[in-house]
Amino acid sequence: MDRKIYSKLNAKLRQSDVKMSMETTLKEVQNLVEKISEQYPKLAGPFMVFLRRVEEEGVLSTKTKELISVALAVACRCKWCIAFHTKNALDAGATKDEIMEACFVATLMAGGPALMYAQLVLEAIDEFTKAKEKIKVPEKATK
Repeated sequence: MDRKIYSKLNAKLRQSDVKMSMETTLKEVQNLVEKISEQYPKLAGPFMVFLRRVEEEGVLSTKTKELISVALAVACRCKWCIAFHTKNALDAGATKDEIMEACFVATLMAGGPALMYAQLVLEAIDEFTKAKEKIKVPEKATK
């Protein structure tokens, strides 16, 4: 698809999009993966194995790989990828500052439009951090 047409279509979709939480966006990713895994196991299965192998700890830490993935998600302007990889980066121990620095690297490589997608990363960090804080079990007081 022509880049200008893609940009216009993407802008239209963003304007018509009802503001959706990052949790909801993440659930859309999970639902899609489940659906295509059921309907197209011969195609989705090998891809999911590849995904897990690439994302597992290796020469690069999982955290580093997720920071790279956040940067690529911003550069590619994929809100579903942003939700998925921001959550994974936080779970891997990345800080807000590390994640945002990765977003600025994406902006350096992909230009100003990528910076606009960094707002989705900020929303995801805030939402996933708050969700994590809600489920923390208070430590028992020790005497």
